[in-house]
Amino acid sequence: MQLKIVVSPIRVFRLLCIAIALLATASTVAAAAFYYFRWPINSPQVMVVRLFWLDTEANLPTLFQSLMFLASSCLSIIVASFTRLAGKRDVTHWKFMSFIFLYLAIDESARIHETISELMTLMHITSFDALGWLIFGIPGVLIFAIVYIPFLMHLPPRTGRQILLSGAIFIAGSVGLELIGQHYAITHGKENAIYGCLASAEECLEMIAIAIFIYTLLDYLNNHMTKPRVGFETI
Repeated sequence: MQLKIVVSPIRVFRLLCIAIALLATASTVAAAAFYYFRWPINSPQVMVVRLFWLDTEANLPTLFQSLMFLASSCLSIIVASFTRLAGKRDVTHWKFMSFIFLYLAIDESARIHETISELMTLMHITSFDALGWLIFGIPGVLIFAIVYIPFLMHLPPRTGRQILLSGAIFIAGSVGLELIGQHYAITHGKENAIYGCLASAEECLEMIAIAIFIYTLLDYLNNHMTKPRVGFETI
């Protein structure tokens, strides 16, 4: 008996985009209400706002992003397994990519980089809010690019372009808008609509990037991997 797990990449992508749009809308409404009514920070109303606001942790957007990172990690390891079975190269690259997304999923839930930020600020190493991504993010991106650009060139052109696009969008949000937003927060504070828009845009770009990545991996499995008798199949 043949077991099939049937997944449509474009349908998954559309569902993810709808979910992102709903989260962004809910966050915008919640933030607008907070800025308009100026509720006290510890009020019940603000607790509801934080449940939907993209710029806070341990809420619905955080859960959604963590699940997207986890899905990306699982798909990467599936691709690695198929790649090994097909006798192709780059198994290690796919496995390491899976590890990266697993870390991002844990970080999103456990606030690892926020904790490092707070520790560095307390130790007076740097004002991490302003410079932390410059210290860790940009060198990390450069190292990743050096290692993975040759890998992307070995992939089918469509797949390589889509992974590169998703990476560029993710970096634009997680590094670019993060720096802009934190710089604005230092000079103008976080209790204003402009900072809220910057923070929300950052999170939306990250989620859109991961949605593109998930679609890309499903599409790659569909078009370039041999289907097993029992296993994972996409349409």
